[in-house]
Amino acid sequence: MKTPHLIWILVLFFGLWACKKEPLEHPETKTGTMVVAQSEDSSASPSPQPISENRSSLFWKVSGGDLEKPSYLFGTIHLIPEPQLGFIPTLDSLLLLSDRLVLEANPRDPAIQAASSKHAVLDPSLIQDMYTPAEMAMLSHFCDSIGLDFNQLVRYQPLVIAQLITTRVLGAAYPLTSYEDELIQLAEKRGVILDGAEGPDYVYSYLSKLDALEQADNLVLLTETAKQDPRLGYDEMLDTYLRQDIEGLYNLVKTGMGSSPENINILVSERNEYWLSHGLIDQHESRFIAVGSGHLYGERGLIQLLKKKGYKVESIQVSK
Repeated sequence: MKTPHLIWILVLFFGLWACKKEPLEHPETKTGTMVVAQSEDSSASPSPQPISENRSSLFWKVSGGDLEKPSYLFGTIHLIPEPQLGFIPTLDSLLLLSDRLVLEANPRDPAIQAASSKHAVLDPSLIQDMYTPAEMAMLSHFCDSIGLDFNQLVRYQPLVIAQLITTRVLGAAYPLTSYEDELIQLAEKRGVILDGAEGPDYVYSYLSKLDALEQADNLVLLTETAKQDPRLGYDEMLDTYLRQDIEGLYNLVKTGMGSSPENINILVSERNEYWLSHGLIDQHESRFIAVGSGHLYGERGLIQLLKKKGYKVESIQVSK
């Protein structure tokens, strides 16, 4: 069966702000090894030393240009099984070097929460044409089976409904967490400021640009797939992520899963350009920027866009 590309968009590109977990303990198995230089702070992991401008990695150092201090870029995965959560020492050491943690949006900001809810609602005039009676019945039955009420959800953008379904279905197959939640906990521990690349006026506003009927078709396909394969083809994507193959992650959506170029433009490229034009990098401040890994690669990916602005962008090699 063809895996719906919607799952890749959700997990790689589209922030799942509602994914909240209790703090996790980090046993010795959840460590990472990186190419490092010695740190003056003996209580923390060593500072990472970038070694290449070209090698694939989830971790990148941004320096040069007008920057007084370097910043750091990390490609996250918005849902990950707890046993696979790694890189914690590296994340902690980079946060120690940073003044501010920047996520796609700040989930602790009440204004972001309110704006997300507002922009997630579908234009009511579209709802009656979104689903056939048979599709409505199927979606209602499936949502009931996983503890969701589709009659209450139908007023939301299908991509938002798919977020909830994906979290429930994968959560039944795996104990899940997210790097965003882990980073927030580490930032609080280290006294690092929490911020978001998207403000209340922008967060989720781009959903209205997506073709609602195409979203609905993808939601139906996602649900039909979930009934037969609760893992939703997630293992392939997770393996690619753990290999830190950012080109492979990007291509899973761009070509392998047949996602439309317009959706990639709306959910990835335009957002990358918005972030950079609205202060993602700050001349006077070292920032740890953690966004979905699908935002890193490509001509309009963050790595290339930062290079075009005159910054030096170097990969930091980290092994799990």
